[in-house]
Amino acid sequence: MADPTPPAATPTPKDTTFRAFTTTQGASYAQHRLNYHPRLYGHVLDYHSATGGQFNLLVDVGCGPGMAVRTLAPHFKAGGAVGLDPSEGMVETARKILEADLVEAEEAAAADGGEKKEIAKVRFEVATLEEAAAKEEIGLAEGSVDLITAATAAHWFDMTTFWPTAARLLKPRGSVALWCGSGVVVDQSEPQGTAIQEALDRFEVALDEYMMPGNRTARWGYRDLVLPWMLEGEAGENAKAFEEGELLRKEWGVGEGLEPIDQFYFTPTDRPARLDVLVGILATTSPYIRWKEANGGDAGTERDPLQVMRAAMEKPFEELKAAGSRLKGGVGGVLLVLKKA
Repeated sequence: MADPTPPAATPTPKDTTFRAFTTTQGASYAQHRLNYHPRLYGHVLDYHSATGGQFNLLVDVGCGPGMAVRTLAPHFKAGGAVGLDPSEGMVETARKILEADLVEAEEAAAADGGEKKEIAKVRFEVATLEEAAAKEEIGLAEGSVDLITAATAAHWFDMTTFWPTAARLLKPRGSVALWCGSGVVVDQSEPQGTAIQEALDRFEVALDEYMMPGNRTARWGYRDLVLPWMLEGEAGENAKAFEEGELLRKEWGVGEGLEPIDQFYFTPTDRPARLDVLVGILATTSPYIRWKEANGGDAGTERDPLQVMRAAMEKPFEELKAAGSRLKGGVGGVLLVLKKA
C-alpha cells in the first residue's frame, strides 16, 4: 500500500524499540531476518572501489546481530571490521553468533581433517557512531575509516550529528552506504498473489498508529532522509566534504530502471516462500513490537493483526503449494552511497 508523498527532509528521531532489545529479542531478530542479496553488496563494494575507496577499515552502524558486517568483513584486511549498535542485547547476540561461527569452523576442520574455513573476525561495540568516535578505547581515529555502512538503520539516526561525524572519520575518497527495505510487494498475476498482498496491506493499516517517522522514512525509500548537503550552520560546514554529484542511488522494485525486486534480500531459489517465514519476519518489525507492548493481552488472539493476516493468507498459500507454484514478489528497497572528496 502506497504511503502519502513524503514531507520535506527532517532529522529523524532516535529509535527506542530496538535499543531496548534484550539478548533473547536480539536472537529472535537474527533468526527471522534474511541477509541481503549479493547484488546489493556488489553495488556497495564495486562503487566504493571504483571511486577510490580502500579496504582497510569497515564500520557498520546500527549493526544489529551483525549480518551485514559479517558479510562484508572478508573484503577488508584482517581485523578491519567493527560493528556498532546502541543495543546491548543486539551486540551480545552479534558476538555470540560470531563465536558460534568460529567454533563451527574449527569443529568442521577437525572432523574432516581439512583446512579450517576462514571466518572474518568482527569487533562489536555498544555505541552509536558519534559515541564511538568520542571513545578512544574503540579506536576510530579521525581519517581512519574507509567505508561506513548502515543496513536498515539510518532512518533512526540523528543525521545532523551522523554526517559531520562520518565526514571526520572517513579517509579521503571514503564512502557511506545506507540501505533499507521499503515494503513487501507480491506478484498479483495469480489470484493467490492478490489475496496475499491485500492481507499485507491490511496488516500495515492496522499498525499505522504505531509507525514512527523513522518507519515512514524507510517506507518512502529514504526520499526524505537528510543528506549532508541539506544541513545548515555548523553541521553543514562540518559535513561539506561529501560530494552531492557523486551520490549513487539504486532502487529495487517493479518497473523499468529498477533493480529486480527479488534481489534485495537473499532467498535460496530452491526454497519456496512459506507463511511461517513471512510471519516470523513481520513479527520482528518495530511497529508490530510497539503494538504488542501496547496490547499485550491481545497478542496471539483474533485481535492480533499478525494473526489476522496469517489467517487470511493460509488458504492462498495452501493453494500455491497444491498447484506446485511459488509465491512471486519480493521487497522493495533503496541503496544510497555517498563519497567523501
